[in-house]
Order: sequence, then structure tokens, then C-alpha cells
Amino acid sequence: MTPRAAKPSRAGPDRAQDFLRREAARIDGDPLTNSARPLAQTLLRKLEPEEAEPGQLPALAGEVRLTPLDARGASSAASLRAPTPRFPQRHGFRLRLRSRNAKFSDAPSRRAVHTGRFIMAEAYIIDAVRTPRGIGKVGKGALAHMHPQHLAATVLSALAERNKLDTATVDDIIWGTSSQRGAQGADMGRMAALDAGYDIKASGVTLDRFCGSGITTVSLAAAQIMSGMEDCVIAGGCEMMSYTSATADPKSPPTMDVGNLRLRAKHPQSQQGVCADAIATLEGIDRQAVDQLAVVSQQRAARAIAEGRFNKSVVPVYNVDGTLALDKEEFPRPQTTMESLAGLKTVFNMYMDIPIDDQGNTYGNMVTRKYPQIEGKVNHVHHAGNSSGVVDGAAALLLASEGYMKKHGLKARARIVATANMGDCPTLMLNAPVAAAKKVLEKAGLKTTDIDVYEINEAFSVVAEKFIRDLKLDREKVNINGGAMALGHPIGATGSILIGTALDELERSGGRYGLVTMCAAGGMAPAIIIERLDA
Repeated sequence: MTPRAAKPSRAGPDRAQDFLRREAARIDGDPLTNSARPLAQTLLRKLEPEEAEPGQLPALAGEVRLTPLDARGASSAASLRAPTPRFPQRHGFRLRLRSRNAKFSDAPSRRAVHTGRFIMAEAYIIDAVRTPRGIGKVGKGALAHMHPQHLAATVLSALAERNKLDTATVDDIIWGTSSQRGAQGADMGRMAALDAGYDIKASGVTLDRFCGSGITTVSLAAAQIMSGMEDCVIAGGCEMMSYTSATADPKSPPTMDVGNLRLRAKHPQSQQGVCADAIATLEGIDRQAVDQLAVVSQQRAARAIAEGRFNKSVVPVYNVDGTLALDKEEFPRPQTTMESLAGLKTVFNMYMDIPIDDQGNTYGNMVTRKYPQIEGKVNHVHHAGNSSGVVDGAAALLLASEGYMKKHGLKARARIVATANMGDCPTLMLNAPVAAAKKVLEKAGLKTTDIDVYEINEAFSVVAEKFIRDLKLDREKVNINGGAMALGHPIGATGSILIGTALDELERSGGRYGLVTMCAAGGMAPAIIIERLDA
């Protein structure tokens, strides 16, 4: 089949053919991209069918639309059928793909990411660092006196120093902070980079996907690199919960709809702990189960700390005067037992009757309006010992393209395999991780059993327990080195911390794939799969 004729263009099919010839030659000469080679060669045969021998073309799976761009960005098109690769937009044209396939049969190469629709450039993780987590209470926590930008600058400085990074070549810093007010406002990603001594060319942006911010920053950084738009991006996050709790208004009960009564009528949203207890009630998960998981989290965290499993990524935090502020985890309670947890009173039953407006709405009826079957029957199982710890912390990851790595002499520790986002019932709020994990596994073409390390944020014990049960996971693969119940959950940073933790564990254990996900307020969950690269 010959391609349909393209309209005249200053950057027409001849220019496209030249690019594809060069791309095929590059792929042919690179042993890392064997699985991508047939795709580029097939493209050439379709563009120049007279050169192809009869019977050589493989079964055609999708549609590639070749769109030459003129000087003003207007386009003309020539369509042909071929397997579905994607090359970055360059040399004056782009390839648009419409796939009829959901999967590719061959395994992903080191150079090309198979998403089910496209083959794109790789995004690599070069390094990951984080601070130890300090108790998030003013007057008690070792980091609570610090400016949030100082904490964020700590990890940015560490990345630059450890990797001899020319910060003028950093395309962007994508940062996560959930409570962006006061000292945590003003685009912390940019301000912390300047505070860390980065070149002024290194731009920065700060976003908020609540608890999921730290995964989202890494996903967006990877997307920028995989699209070919940027070559070196730092992703991470910071949250000082000591600051946000100290500056909160105690007279104004926080709500996700921030007073939008129309939204409240459509999607009533309660306090997160109330949601956790509602889920436990609906799922039939009792207190013994959530307490047992909390004990396991503490035991695993204690083991990881004793064996130095966090040492590769944790960097010390120093005060402005140069004295040490904190160099080890401050929150864990390794002495925790089932007996000690049994003595703790549940917390979120006390939130049920707190009024949130002058119309008689309470945190409790925000849930029971949607789930009336549990009205008066909520089994309150969560307390301070089986909920995530309130802490201060920051984390950052350095991501780069293959070209950037080669140019600057860097070595990749992992690559991004797939990312996904999923929404779920905002009233229950915390249930999206299961669906997000299924979605990202499908994108990666993997099964639950292919994953060697799972990191599911322990926002509340029921979240992790439900995740394990619903996906029928091997518990020995989940939160291997403890979770937020033992180590704490600095909201905007946690996702980035967990990705680094998963990578460290993959390297320690020799595993290949890690999956990281977490619930986020509003009924959301981002998810990401990484692959450890051989040393």
C-alpha cells in the first residue's frame, strides 16, 4: 500500500524520509534497541515500498499519521499503516499515532518505552535523596524550627553535589507541596533551588495533588523527558507538617470543598480518618487486622534502620549556623506491640459530630449521606498507632534522558516504565490505589506477580490492608522496610520518598520492578512503576 499523497509543504515527506533513514540507522547500530529496530525499518519500507521485497512487511497493527509542519506550524498529512512507534517532534515534522493494538508482543527495550500506543524516549532515574523525617510538632521535632525552603534546599544541594551536577543544565524542578500557604507558599521549587545555589537558569514549579504530589512530580518530570521536550529534570517535594499544623485555624474545620456548597451536595467529603473508619466498616476489616499491620510496619522500619537500608538515600540536615539538626529517623516507635496498641483509644469517632457549617452538616453525615447503610454502625478502628505519622521531610530525584547522561558522564539507576492516575469515590476518598495499581500494571504490560517491591503509603492502616487483600499480594513484597505508620508521612514529599525507597530496596534485593502508589484527598491515586537497571 502506498502512502496517500501529501499536500505541498516546506517540510514534506522527503524530509520525513531523511529523518526516518537516520533514525533507522541509529537504531540499527545500537544493540540496546534491538526490539525497536523492526519498527523504524518498517516505517522506511512503507515510505519507500519499492525497496521492500514481497512478503517482508509484517502484519500491520495501527495507523501512523505523518504530519509535515510548515514554517508557521500548519500541517499537511500523509497516512500509512505500520506498527506504532513514536519519535520526538523534531526535524520539522511529527508522527501522530492511532493504535488498534492494546499491547506489544515484544518486551520493552532500554531505549524505547512501549505504552500500548507509542514508543517514546526513555526517562532514567539517576539518583534519589531524602531527609530523615522529623517529628512534626513545634518544640518537639528536630526540624520544626527550620524554614521549609531550607529543608527543600537540603535535598537539592545533595543531588547537585553527589552527581557533580551543572545546575545551569537543569531544565526544570517540579516540586510537590500540599499546604501552599505562608512559608510553604511562593513556589517552593524555585525558591529552594535558588536557596540551594542553583544557577538562575534552572526553573521551578510547585504543584499540589495532596498526598500524591511527590509521585506526580516524578511522573511529570518523566513525561517531559520521554516526550523529548527536556533532558534533565529534578522532581521532589517537601512538607513541614509542624508548620502547617501550627498555622492552621482551629476555629475553622477544614473541608475539601472549602465551602463550595454545590460541590458538597454532589460529592460530600469528610475528614480522612472518618473515611478510613468508614472503609474499614464497609470492607469488614477489624481492629486486629489494622493493628497487626501497624506492628509489622514498625518492626520492618526498625530492621531497615538497624541494617542501614536507608543510608544510601538519607542526607543529614544542618541548621543555618552549620550545626547538625537531624541525621536519622525521629518518628519510629520500635517498641510497639499488639498489646501497646490495644491500649490506645480510637480517634476519629470524636470527629463524627464536629459541625462543618451552619446547616447542621458534620464530618459524620458527609459519609453517611452517601453510605446510609453504615449510619450508627461505623466501626472505629484507627488511632495514633495505626495512622500515618505527622512529620517534616523532603525528597528529590534526578531524572535525565540518555543523551544527557552520556554527555555528562552520569549512570542510570532505574528507568520509568509506566505512570498512571486514577480517580475514585471522593466521599470514601482513600480507595483509588487499587484501581491505580491495576491501571499502571496494564500500561506496563505486567502482572501483580511481576512486581518485586510494592510501596503503598500507609496513610491509614486500612488503606494498605485493603490494597494487599484486593490485589491478593504477597505481604512480604509490600512496604518491605516499613511505611508511614512507623516513619511518617510528610504530605507533599512522601511519594518521592517512596520511589527512592523502592529503588534502594530493588538494588539491595536484586529485584527488577517496583510499583509505588498512594491515596490522595479528593478520591485520587497516582501510581508509577520503575525498573532497576543492572549495575
